[in-house]
Amino acid sequence: MATALCGVNPFCIESGGFGPFGDSIANEISYAPTDGTIYVNCSGPSFFDYSCFSQGNSYSDADATNNGTPPTSAFSGALSIPLLRGVLIVVPVAITSKEVCLGLGGGFGSPGFGVDAGIIHTASSNIVDVLEGASVSVGAASGWLGVQWSHNASGIAAGNLMGTPGVSVTVSYSVCF
Repeated sequence: MATALCGVNPFCIESGGFGPFGDSIANEISYAPTDGTIYVNCSGPSFFDYSCFSQGNSYSDADATNNGTPPTSAFSGALSIPLLRGVLIVVPVAITSKEVCLGLGGGFGSPGFGVDAGIIHTASSNIVDVLEGASVSVGAASGWLGVQWSHNASGIAAGNLMGTPGVSVTVSYSVCF
């Protein structure tokens, strides 16, 4: 576990485990709404670029807020509403250090209502380009441990996920403002 604990911070997620290639997943993820900073604390080496940007250190998008560089991380979540058994309406939401994105889509997944959230990262120069517009997304969560992946014409964003246990594959369209 990370040395810093979330305490009573409602914008902090304590997680952990290993990603798809044995890399460490962030042990602590927090968002500071006062200045739009996202912190990701990792505990070990990461071979999968989207899981942790630093090994044993905190990553922050604060530089993006201060120097005009586009953000490369976002707090991402989704509400899944069942239409039919296994067929979902999805409302994706993402918050970066500069913009908020909101979308609507549909797909297939575990039956029932679902709420999931986590931190996603991209290797492209701007996470908003990946979040905005039409995209295909995949998510899998077992409660406290999971993974999310989103792809559109501008790139790929992926990261950890926690929330309602289940799996989903969705197509959505989002706008950022």
